[in-house]
Amino acid sequence: VTGVQTCALPISSVQVPALTTAQVATITSGQIQALTLRQVADLTTRQAQALTTGQLRALTTVQVRALETEDLRALTTAQMQALHTASLAALTTQQFAAVTTAQLVVLTTEQVVALTPTQISALTTAQAGALVTGQVAALTTAQVVALETADLQALTTAQLVVLSSSQIAALSLNQVAALTSLQAQ
Repeated sequence: VTGVQTCALPISSVQVPALTTAQVATITSGQIQALTLRQVADLTTRQAQALTTGQLRALTTVQVRALETEDLRALTTAQMQALHTASLAALTTQQFAAVTTAQLVVLTTEQVVALTPTQISALTTAQAGALVTGQVAALTTAQVVALETADLQALTTAQLVVLSSSQIAALSLNQVAALTSLQAQ
């Protein structure tokens, strides 16, 4: 199957694993949307890395949820930024836990706001500590409440000072007690 043929024909389940990365890059948005969940799950890590930002935007939220965790982890930062907010919000906690800190820090504030409190609570301390100040400032009060105490302790003073009064007011007593003396100043 050549790249031109890939664009012109529907893709069968048998063909998906055999596609080269060059062929994957030529798949049309219509063909992407026609992929079954099994076909999306069957993409290899190299094939997932070959998806263009336009192809990633064409994936439905259900299709994005069908991506294997290792495929999500292998996406470039540009590919992560291409995901729709609804697609990010649809990720399971297991999928979201596979997101690297490099991928997390490039998410737009709109993408961060779209994350569910469950996803926020699944952040590792390294992920929480890597959030850029704009992302921290964009967190909803429900997301702030979802931060684990260890995640709060991983935040720097620069990250904490951007919290709004409503975000600070939303912190639980346990969260406030977990702040270090340097953070609480």
